[in-house]
Amino acid sequence: MTQVPSLYDPAEDLLSEDGIALFVAEALETGDAAYIANARCVAARARRLLMTRNGPAEEVGMQAPGHEEGRA
Repeated sequence: MTQVPSLYDPAEDLLSEDGIALFVAEALETGDAAYIANARCVAARARRLLMTRNGPAEEVGMQAPGHEEGRA
C-alpha cells in the first residue's frame, strides 16, 4: 500500500512566538538532530506566517513606522 503524503503543515498551528519557542524547546529535548532541524524549519515557516498575519512590528516587539510614541 502506497502512503499519500499529508498536506498538514504544523507551522499553521503555531499561532504565537511563545508557542513556537515551546515547539523548538521540546524538539531540542529529544536530542535527535534531524528532528531538531525539522522543528527549526517549521518554526521559521510559522514565524513567516505570523508576520503575514500580524505584520512584523507586532511579532518582534517593535513599533510600526510612523507609530512612535508621540506621533499619530
